[in-house]
Amino acid sequence: MTVDRVIELEGAVNFRDLGGYATGDGRRTRWRVLFRADGLSELTAADLAVFRRLGIRTVVDLRTGHELEQSKFDVTAHPVDFHHFPFIESLANDGEFDRTPGFLGVQYRQMLEEAAPQIVGALSVLAVPDAHPAVFHCTAGKDRTGLLSALVLSLLGVPEDTVVADYALSGAAMARLRAKLVVKYPRRQAAH
Repeated sequence: MTVDRVIELEGAVNFRDLGGYATGDGRRTRWRVLFRADGLSELTAADLAVFRRLGIRTVVDLRTGHELEQSKFDVTAHPVDFHHFPFIESLANDGEFDRTPGFLGVQYRQMLEEAAPQIVGALSVLAVPDAHPAVFHCTAGKDRTGLLSALVLSLLGVPEDTVVADYALSGAAMARLRAKLVVKYPRRQAAH
């Protein structure tokens, strides 16, 4: 049986299945149970049909409160148990990355230290069998989502090299996200 890891959606560019990964004890993570994603506020009717086929029951949003105020998964279009666990209080500005070498690594460590209650909350929700199939997401589906994905896969016994390879799959999605943002915000692109 062939199962696609990447789920193609019109309104999201980094929606992936965490199933099929080998664990250290010879088992595999189950397909179509847990998904990771980028922003879910622009899903189309066709995307929501995919959600229905996948049977998504739970959405865990890892974004800031401000991001949530700007856009949110449409629970009226596809009713789910919705949970918000912000891993950071505010987004870094673009200049932080240029001015601070290693900024992303520092931010990841800070999330592990400062967002421990939110991480435990998200893991607790995702650990409930009735919550599945579930998806957790942030804006790009790379950093906050990548951190939670690494924790989940590690807790399930997936070897570190596989966890890193899963994280790296977001690289291709970032090119798709940049293309989407150029179309959505053409003035901002022209300013750079």
